[in-house]
Amino acid sequence: MSVFDCHVRTDTSPKVLSESIFTFWNRSGKPSSEACRELIEGWVSHLPEAEQDNLRSRFRSGSDHDCGAAFQELCLHEFLLRQQCTVFLHPLLPGTTNHPDYRVLQPDRTEFILEAVASTTLSRGPEINPLRNPIRDRLQKLRLDGFYIGIDELTAGTRAIAWRSVERHINEQIKKVAADRFGSIPLPPLTTVDGWRLKLTLWPRPSDADSGVSYEGWSGTAEGPASALVASLRKKGSRYGELGLPFVVAVNSFDVMCTDHDFDRVLFGDPPNSAMIRPQSGFWGAPAAPLFRRVSAVLFTKNLWPETVLMGQVQACLYFNPWAHLPYRGVFSALDSVEYVNGVLQRKRGVPLHHLLGVTARTSHELGF
Repeated sequence: MSVFDCHVRTDTSPKVLSESIFTFWNRSGKPSSEACRELIEGWVSHLPEAEQDNLRSRFRSGSDHDCGAAFQELCLHEFLLRQQCTVFLHPLLPGTTNHPDYRVLQPDRTEFILEAVASTTLSRGPEINPLRNPIRDRLQKLRLDGFYIGIDELTAGTRAIAWRSVERHINEQIKKVAADRFGSIPLPPLTTVDGWRLKLTLWPRPSDADSGVSYEGWSGTAEGPASALVASLRKKGSRYGELGLPFVVAVNSFDVMCTDHDFDRVLFGDPPNSAMIRPQSGFWGAPAAPLFRRVSAVLFTKNLWPETVLMGQVQACLYFNPWAHLPYRGVFSALDSVEYVNGVLQRKRGVPLHHLLGVTARTSHELGF
């Protein structure tokens, strides 16, 4: 059974916040969406039949988190097959009822355990909320004569709010503004007893420009990408007992603000000359007090989605644990890698992920973005 529905698609409208990424792929007639469907269907067909049903359910769950995690595991499985590995899914381990994602037999007959985790917590950006998203989408489609809409605040309450009440508030406030008013027009906020707060500013626009949302403000505490990555690693790094095999954790971050520096800090902490007031120790600790020695290596990927794979834009880098009980050497070593040698991080350029997946990178024009 295929992951996506089988029908002719003619809808080429862009994705809106209130629909899941799977819903968009499934209904979109854009060439890029067709390419995503073909990639996923092809890779799923290489899985055992029982696992195909499992992945299909996770893709179709309506959760972007489930969809992203399913694609990460699917991509890792395809990668291993392309490197001539034998992959055992959800193997039994002695002393625990938990099952890691894969036990991998490599061409040289060595083995390792692979566990995947998707870090979907973002360090910045507006709140993503199923009650809030439909209002954001309606504001984007709202056409006001002579104005752009600026969203200064859009906080969701505990229950859905009727769009007609939002639209009525906007129209009533516009009528109170003098006809000869120039410049921006801050509208009084719309608030409800159950927690909704909507604050908008109207900005003049040229007559030949499209209306809609011109910007969206956000306020909150930004901890940075590192905190979400550390939480994901600790969750997986301590889950199983003694494995008896090298253990690799693959972490995918959907935070576009992640950099190599964030990955370095997550694993090795801040350097001695760091300007941080309270330096972090890092997931792997320090030479005098190493931590999580059962994790042999960490494979970081950033923004791993079908679109980025097809365009050859996925950043992938393997970090070796210098204090691992069981060091890892294997097929992931062909990617970019980092080793900690004599207190220095040494970087080695490898083969891009899409090449090792057998994918020919295409441009955004070729994919019809």
